[in-house]
Amino acid sequence: MTLMLASVRSQEEAEIALAQGADIIDCKEPAHGALAALPLNIVHDIVESVKGRRPVSAVVELPYDASHARRAFEEVIETGVDYVKFAFPLTRDASDIIAILSPITTQTRLIAVFFADLSPELDCLPLLAQAGFYGVMLDTAHKGKGRLIDFMSIGSLSEFVSTCRTLKLSCGLAGALEPPDVPRLLVTGADVLGFR
Repeated sequence: MTLMLASVRSQEEAEIALAQGADIIDCKEPAHGALAALPLNIVHDIVESVKGRRPVSAVVELPYDASHARRAFEEVIETGVDYVKFAFPLTRDASDIIAILSPITTQTRLIAVFFADLSPELDCLPLLAQAGFYGVMLDTAHKGKGRLIDFMSIGSLSEFVSTCRTLKLSCGLAGALEPPDVPRLLVTGADVLGFR
């Protein structure tokens, strides 16, 4: 069954998302970018407000100095979230960042997010699976320039989902999705569809 992830930036928005049937409450600040983090105190407040009614995810923005990445993730984990998402970097060596973050996979469900509109290299998916990552998502970095399905065909998205299944990675699809996209994307078999 495909779950619905709803991105929120406050306790009030979390309650609205819950009332509308969201399966996962996702803490992020869309006003600052496609995958911008909320302040830790707000994430903590949302976790406390949701009180286990649904899983909660939050975003970590990778620090410029990758050696500080583990601490950034640990601070978010301490808020009590169930999943931690981050934008997989385009400029760093994949094996380096995976090695830095691999120990964190024993503390939380770690989700690597790739941006379909930035021509992501998805050949590192086996490395993520081997390192213990929980899952991956495809999203879009520039919401005003098109939806996910403008950058990847349903066939390509289905192939992505199939690869994730083979690797035992949870897979999500997001990126300026609209209601008409839901039936089109359900056929891919993705675990999660993400909405703002």
